[in-house]
Amino acid sequence: MIEFPGFLDAARFVDLGCPDREALNQYLDISIIWGMVSLVLKTRNAGGATAADIATAKILDRAARELIEPE
Repeated sequence: MIEFPGFLDAARFVDLGCPDREALNQYLDISIIWGMVSLVLKTRNAGGATAADIATAKILDRAARELIEPE
C-alpha cells in the first residue's frame, strides 16, 4: 500500500505512474481508498512473480517516490 496526501494525489499516481502493461499481458489490480493506493501485480499464465512483475514494481516505486518526495 502506498500512502499519498489525498485522493487526487493517489489518482494522479494511478494515471501517471502506472505504465500500460496490457500489451505485455501483465495486469494491475488497483484499489484507491482516499489517499492510499493498493496494487497487485499479475502476469497471466504465470505461477508466481515474474521478471516483468519485479520490473513493474520498481517503476511504480520510483513513480510513487517522485510524487511523494519531489526533488
